[in-house]
Amino acid sequence: MGWREEQRRVAHPDGMAVGASFRGVPFRTTESDTGVGRRNEVHEYPMRDLPYADDLGRRAREFQVNGYVVGENYLQERDALIEALEAYGSGELIHPKYGMLNVVVLGRVSIRESHTEGGIARFAITFAEAGENTFPQAASSTQDGVHDAADELGTASVDRFSSLIDVSGAAALVSDLVGRVTSSLDALQRMVGLNGLVDLAGDVVRGVSSISDRLSTLIRTPETLALQLQSLYQQLDVAIKRPKSAIADLRAEYGANDPAPWTSPVGSASPPLGATAARRVENAAAMEEFTRSQVIATQARILTDAIAAKEVTTGQDARDQADVVLEEIDHELEAYDPPAQMAAALIALRVAIVRDVAEQADRLQQRATYTTQAMLPALVIAQRVYQDGSRADELVARNQVRNPLFVPAGDLEVLR
Repeated sequence: MGWREEQRRVAHPDGMAVGASFRGVPFRTTESDTGVGRRNEVHEYPMRDLPYADDLGRRAREFQVNGYVVGENYLQERDALIEALEAYGSGELIHPKYGMLNVVVLGRVSIRESHTEGGIARFAITFAEAGENTFPQAASSTQDGVHDAADELGTASVDRFSSLIDVSGAAALVSDLVGRVTSSLDALQRMVGLNGLVDLAGDVVRGVSSISDRLSTLIRTPETLALQLQSLYQQLDVAIKRPKSAIADLRAEYGANDPAPWTSPVGSASPPLGATAARRVENAAAMEEFTRSQVIATQARILTDAIAAKEVTTGQDARDQADVVLEEIDHELEAYDPPAQMAAALIALRVAIVRDVAEQADRLQQRATYTTQAMLPALVIAQRVYQDGSRADELVARNQVRNPLFVPAGDLEVLR
C-alpha cells in the first residue's frame, strides 16, 4: 500500500487529519517528527589529532506529535487527553505512522487554544519509547557453590576430629597419633613435589614444617591441630599446577577404597582390647576419617577451579574427573556410614559438584574425530582443523604422535 492509500484509509471525514490515541483517548494528528540516532561520546585527547568515539548504544527514539481535538465536545476531549498525558508511567500510543508503541510523555506538552479559532485545542506532544527497566540479576556461581560445600565438609570434619581424639593418660597414644599425622604430612609434601607451582609450593612446605615442629604440643589440642591441617589442604588447591594428575595422586596417596587394616569406622564396636589399645584404634579411625574428608574437599576444589580455568579442556574430561571425586564421596557414604552432620556435608558437596560440572562442561570444547586419508605433518592438519597452525603441538600431544612431521593416516582426536 502506497502512502496516499494509507493516508486515505486512516483519514477523518474532514480530510485534513488522521486518527491517533494515547491511553485510549482519541485525538487527530496532522504531522509528526521522529528523533533517532546513537549515543556516541567523542573523546579528544591532548597532542592527538584523531578523536575516539565511544558508542554507548542507540538513543531512545522520540516522537514529536502535533494534533488536536475539535467539535462540540472538544472541552471534554481536551480534558480527557490532558488527564491521560499527566498520568503516571508509560502508556500505549496508537499512531497511523508508528503503529502501537509503549511510550512515556517527555517534558512539557503545549496546548494552544485561540479566541479567534473556537472549538479546537491544539497539542504539541513529545513521546519517548519507554523500553524496559531491567536490572542485573543476581546469580549464584556454581563454582562458589562447590567451594562453599567443600568448606562445610572441612568444618564438619574438624568438629568431628576434635570431639573424638583423646590422647590423655598414655604416652603411647601421643606417639601413635604423632606418627599418623606425620604420615599424612609426608603425603602432602609428596603431592606438592609432584604437582605444585614453584612459587606457591613453598607455602605448603613451610606449613608442613611448622606443624611438624610443634606436633607433640598440637596433638593435645585436637581442634587447633585440625584447623592447621585444614589450612594446608586449602593451600594445596591453589598450589597445584597439574589438576588432573593431582586428583589421581590424591586418590593414590590417601584414598584407597578399602579401609586400612587397623581402621574400624568411628563409633563401631571396639575390638576386645585393653583401654589404651582400643583408644588407639579409635584415634586412628578419627584421623583416617578426617584425612579422607579433607582430601575429598580438596579434590572438589581442584576440580571446579581447573574446569573454570579451562585446564580441563573438554566437557568429557570434566565429567570423567568429576566421576573420580563422586566415586570417593559415594564410597565414603557407603563404606563408613558417617554420622548425620558429615553425611549431610558429603551429600551437599556431591550435589554441588554435579551442578557445577553440568553448568561448566557445556562451555568447554568437545571431543571430535578428524580422519586423514594420507600421512601429513601435524602443522598441516592443525591448519585444516583449527585454521591455526600453532595448535599442532596440542594435536600431537592429544594423539600421542611420535613424529609431528609424519602423522599417520586415520582417525585423530580433535577439539571442537
